[in-house]
Amino acid sequence: MSAFIDVHSPVFPWHLHPAQLYVLAQEHGISQASLLQAAELSAEHITNSELLISWRQYRAMAELLEQQGPSHWGILLGQQLTIASHGLLSLAVMNCTDWQQILQLIVRFKNLVTALFYIDRYDTDDHVLLLLRPEFSRDPLTDKFVECFFLAIYQGIVNLSSFRDELVTACADFRIYLQQPQPGYAHISQQAFDHNLQYGHWCSALKLHRRYLDTPIMANSTNPVITMNMVALLNGQMQHLPRLHGELHALHQQFKQHNFTLEGCANALHTSPTTLKRRLKQASSSFNRELVRYRYETACYQLCYSRLSADDIGQQLGFQDAGSFRRFFKTHTSLTPNHYRQAHFDPAS
Repeated sequence: MSAFIDVHSPVFPWHLHPAQLYVLAQEHGISQASLLQAAELSAEHITNSELLISWRQYRAMAELLEQQGPSHWGILLGQQLTIASHGLLSLAVMNCTDWQQILQLIVRFKNLVTALFYIDRYDTDDHVLLLLRPEFSRDPLTDKFVECFFLAIYQGIVNLSSFRDELVTACADFRIYLQQPQPGYAHISQQAFDHNLQYGHWCSALKLHRRYLDTPIMANSTNPVITMNMVALLNGQMQHLPRLHGELHALHQQFKQHNFTLEGCANALHTSPTTLKRRLKQASSSFNRELVRYRYETACYQLCYSRLSADDIGQQLGFQDAGSFRRFFKTHTSLTPNHYRQAHFDPAS
């Protein structure tokens, strides 16, 4: 278990998101001294171009902004970030010829975009879904960083895409979904995303119609050799970064293998049940919470995008009988699986 990153692991490059957060907080009246003290850093620390900080430190600055800044600071931070702020990744992106290549880079080199989340890609007949999930913490503050992450990606899509005129008029074939309830500043968020945004979804995700994937990127070099060289450089850069794989991610991988007991997961992760419970508490979660979340999200996805029967879905998720699965699902959605499918099924899947 010690091989996985947690809230104390130094995995956030200072010169990317933390530095932007640091500047944004000062713009809203939070002193440099307060920010540095909260993050346990000195002025000398932040001049180090190779400085890495932990989520605990990053969060300490974010908490000051949460307490003293505007409620929509996640949106403001996202507006300051673009794909072009991520070093070699931006060079590779700018040399891609279409969005299929860009999505592959974002998923493959997720660690260069964010250490806080991991991305699961799902392909249907008509759509690509990128599901964003917490890597190692369910701290409520991560909701703001979900907004930030998706807005940075969205700005890149709008700025680079030849289909951007469709997006800025609210396009049914492109959608950002956020799991959090709709906040009081939703009108600001909707404006930032050109109304291509929905709160209160079963998972935070980006949904893109497949017809966009082969759409040419605007102002690209169309030089595949340069792109290949950039990807080779990315591979080299990744070798020098910490292994970014958190407990929540690792636990959900066990669930995917139909390992649904605390003891079984702890054994597979080479730790004890007591240690696993302690680490999950540190991640603002618990084993039962993660299992419920996994079963809920997987059931919603299968009911929306697959033709598996409710009974088969329940069996895959480790429920002893169909009735147990139906009761579980209705508890969390107020709908039976069949009624949920009737309301949300995507016939193009």
